[in-house]
Amino acid sequence: MPRDLFRHAGALLREKWLLWLCLAIIAAAGAVALFPRDAAWERVCTVADKHLAGEISCWGDFPRGWLILLAGLGALGWRLRKRHWRVVAFAALLAGALAGAQVQIISSLTGRPRPSMEVADCLHGPTLDRSYKSFPSAHTTCAFAVATVLVVMLPALGWPCLLAAAVIGWSRMALTAHYPSDVWTGMWFGIINGLIFGLAARRICLKTAETPAA
Repeated sequence: MPRDLFRHAGALLREKWLLWLCLAIIAAAGAVALFPRDAAWERVCTVADKHLAGEISCWGDFPRGWLILLAGLGALGWRLRKRHWRVVAFAALLAGALAGAQVQIISSLTGRPRPSMEVADCLHGPTLDRSYKSFPSAHTTCAFAVATVLVVMLPALGWPCLLAAAVIGWSRMALTAHYPSDVWTGMWFGIINGLIFGLAARRICLKTAETPAA
């Protein structure tokens, strides 16, 4: 299954390169537009009582909430003999993990301080300090990557997950862990990876004559 998913994902990258380029341009344009206004928008999103935002952010972490969801979906697919559920779970796992790895590399290279640091907002360059890994938001990226795969393959489950991903993005700003442009860029990294692996999973399911519907 992993080999098939990567093979179809690679084919989709080549076949639909113009779509991915357009989405990347939208993401970049939005980030450039938001960057000078980040401080003002971040103050609007910040909340005084951070308990709820903290709980949302905690369970929105990829190794916790999303991994539990995908493990449950895969186990249920195995128990009910629904192969396409297992394919979806694995595709979403790959999308979330790879998208998360991509933004971790970028955040380590850019070195943007988190809003909570209260230092000048600029790119400080390569760093391993978590306090300077604001851009992009990894929580948001992983959440949107998983949710997008589910929207493509299992819409009844995917749309609520997409809403949850948006709330997770808000929680990261509410906690002063990320600026709006961090969340915006992370969202698009997640969507692009989710579309690639979601469509790859659909091709696998169609090839085996199984419906991708729940």
